[in-house]
Amino acid sequence: MEPDDDALDESAPATEATQSSDAIAQLAALEADCAAKEREHFTLKEQTSEAKKSYELAVLKLRQAVARLTTGDPEPLFAQADGDGDKWRQCGIDRLCLAASINAKLAEADVLTIGDLEDLRAGKGLRSIAGIGQATVDKIENAVIDWLSENRDAAALSEA
Repeated sequence: MEPDDDALDESAPATEATQSSDAIAQLAALEADCAAKEREHFTLKEQTSEAKKSYELAVLKLRQAVARLTTGDPEPLFAQADGDGDKWRQCGIDRLCLAASINAKLAEADVLTIGDLEDLRAGKGLRSIAGIGQATVDKIENAVIDWLSENRDAAALSEA
């Protein structure tokens, strides 16, 4: 029986070597697949980042154009004859009913009135304030446009 034991011993290392070689080949193939997926991920991530920047710039340009039209720069959208045409600019930002945290960030940037807010929107933009992201910009923009429509523009239309 000893010859049979020797035959088994000789085939066992060959089988182990084949299995080890197959395992290494499988690991190498999986690693190559992971590396390819990683490159694809980073490429798509860069493209997404660039698309987001392009979108945010387009939104900023749109909002600045809206701000210019709603603030009367360079020509008033609605001329007001009574001389109180800029009275709305002195109203505090608290009238926009924004969250306290948003009002605090605006106040830290010396944006205390709706006029200050409109000047910033028409100039550097709201994203220039630290801690204000696009979602917050959208909230502020919607609130100020609603307020201007209900107050300043409604008063101008009622006088016309």
